[in-house]
Amino acid sequence: DHSSFSRGQTDAVGSGSFRSKHPTKQLAAESGSMTAEFALVLPAVLLILTLSLSALAAQAQRMNLVELSAIGSRAIARGEDEIVLQRLLDQVEGLKQEIIHQDLLVCLKLSVDWNIFWLGSVPISEQQCSRKSGL
Repeated sequence: DHSSFSRGQTDAVGSGSFRSKHPTKQLAAESGSMTAEFALVLPAVLLILTLSLSALAAQAQRMNLVELSAIGSRAIARGEDEIVLQRLLDQVEGLKQEIIHQDLLVCLKLSVDWNIFWLGSVPISEQQCSRKSGL
């Protein structure tokens, strides 16, 4: 029989423990664990943010290629000078172009290598076609 032990009104740690007597030490211990958790989570959050922004920038580049290839294919179909087309396509650095002649269509395929920081480059390409004029 352990009747000498009494369960008084104590917290989970106990009223006679070091933490209950020194609350500032308890706060410092919890603050250290929060710092460690923050140090672990921060790189993951930055990686996700970086990849999300890279994907958004790649999509914006793709939309630019859609517009340029549509304008370029219409210019080729109308028979405009190649200097006009080159000025249009010089807006994007490292742009590769391919003109494809089909039956009644002329297509312009544009592609560019998009660099995603340390992951390397990803090719982005777009092809738009226009009906040849005069047919």
